[in-house]
Order: sequence, then C-alpha cells, then structure tokens
Amino acid sequence: EQTYWRTFLSHAVLFDDVTDLLDDLRLLSIPTAIVTDLTAQIQFRKMVYFGLDKYFDYIVTSEEAGFDKPHPAPFH
Repeated sequence: EQTYWRTFLSHAVLFDDVTDLLDDLRLLSIPTAIVTDLTAQIQFRKMVYFGLDKYFDYIVTSEEAGFDKPHPAPFH
C-alpha cells in the first residue's frame, strides 16, 4: 500500500490555478471541505504532500460519517 501511494503521489500533478482558487476562497472567507470515501490517513498525506493542508477547514471521511458518498450523512 505504501508503495502504491508513494508512486501515485510522485506522479500526481495539481491542476493549474488550484492554489489560486483556494487562495481566493480563503480571502473571501468561504469555508472549504474535503468529503471523501478514502481514509483520513491518505487524505492528510496527500494534502501535506501538495502543500494544501492550510487551505481546508474540514475533512470528512466516510469512516467517520458512517456512510459512503453519495449518502447525505458525510455532507451534513
């Protein structure tokens, strides 16, 4: 599993202007969240790897919410 994610991250590239958009959202005081069916561990790893951890106010995982998307529970 570690080999998979290490390889995945080493080949992943953020879309152009992602950080610009996230900066704009932050400046406008618009809350941001990640809602995911993956585990918190890998989502935190990805956020730190890309330097995005400062941009998100909330992370909600299906393991915490008790339901996978598209169930409404993780969004509430």
